[in-house]
Amino acid sequence: MTRPRWTCRTCNTVNPGHVQTCRGEDCLAAAAARRTNARIAVNTSWARTPIRSERTEAARRNSPGRLEYWIALLRAEGVVSEADIPAAAENARRAYMGQLVKKRGTKRATETS
Repeated sequence: MTRPRWTCRTCNTVNPGHVQTCRGEDCLAAAAARRTNARIAVNTSWARTPIRSERTEAARRNSPGRLEYWIALLRAEGVVSEADIPAAAENARRAYMGQLVKKRGTKRATETS
């Protein structure tokens, strides 16, 4: 997600006037306080979660790494016949994983150059 061009890079304030008057140290202190509050909130939330696997189940179920994700996607598209969906889903998953490998290789190549 791109931020508007007038967003302060220090504190993420979306205000054109603020960017021109930002003193830096005030914004850094505010940003540090926000990060600290966010860390406290997330740790409190996870501490109050009795069954962690239930909380993350929806994300795991809808992950492109799972075959069920691709089966549901192909059924929704309606292009592949019902008999061919399992094989097509496996191919779609392999293609997705191949794209990830390709992106990783491209990124590593640019980092070492």
